Amino acid sequence: MAPEICAPSSCRTVTPITTPVSRGSSVGWVDPAFPLVLHPDAWRQRRVVFPTGGELRLPPPSRADLEAEGVEVVEERGPSLLLDETVLVSGQTERTTSFERGFPVQEALSGARGWEPDPWVWDDQSVIVDVRGLGLVVFVEL
Repeated sequence: MAPEICAPSSCRTVTPITTPVSRGSSVGWVDPAFPLVLHPDAWRQRRVVFPTGGELRLPPPSRADLEAEGVEVVEERGPSLLLDETVLVSGQTERTTSFERGFPVQEALSGARGWEPDPWVWDDQSVIVDVRGLGLVVFVEL
């Protein structure tokens, strides 16, 4: 289930995703009453190619299925402040140090060029919540 974060003036679900949410004709755990914040790269066809030659396909979410279920999709590369500035979706995380090597076994499908390296996972986002009286809570995908 997606995390539900409520503020006095409104209640919204913030769900940055990089994995499929569509299962057949159902959208899965995304609540259509709340917007879904996605990096534009979340729609890319991806795969992981292991050193053994095996591969694992990582299909993107289906925009058609999300829209058919009434989900409002918000595409954003940069950070997004929500809920009276108490929730921050980090947006694209720049890789700025030499130890950040990304995910070197990941590839993305790029039209006529076919599969090409896609190690940086630009659509990997975090959610930072300012919890009154407790401080910041950071949700990351590992």
